[in-house]
Amino acid sequence: MSRKVLLTVFVVVLAVALLAAGYLTMQTQAAEREAAEAASVTESFYRWYVNYPGNPIVEQAYRKSPLVSERFVSEMDAAIEAMRAAGPGGADLILCAQDIPGEMRYGAATVEGDRATAVVEQVWNPGTEFEQARELQVQLQKVEGQWLIDEIICPLP
Repeated sequence: MSRKVLLTVFVVVLAVALLAAGYLTMQTQAAEREAAEAASVTESFYRWYVNYPGNPIVEQAYRKSPLVSERFVSEMDAAIEAMRAAGPGGADLILCAQDIPGEMRYGAATVEGDRATAVVEQVWNPGTEFEQARELQVQLQKVEGQWLIDEIICPLP
């Protein structure tokens, strides 16, 4: 092969490699942005929820949140109705606990298509020898371009 042909092949291969690298970088940045948005929705919702002036589960305050899906509202309504029918007591279905944790820590989210999972760590007695932590998994669904909380998975006792 002539030098000119080799140079042309080299330039074409280099151009394709640069385009592929640029595409992968854009895909990575888009995925990171989506994960950050899902994590931000989760943190915003829980910050609002734990600072709600009143009893958010009894008052069904989640129904007014623009950060939850219609499916989440329906599932929560049904679960609360079942708890009321069972009698007094029960845990807060959004905190998966009877008490508000002393501290909430918000982790990263992972995204797979139009679904995301964010991690919320609840800490009781933070900074003491009695500190206890556990993680909730918050499932989000992308609806009309916005991440919405769709399900909360409580840890097993």
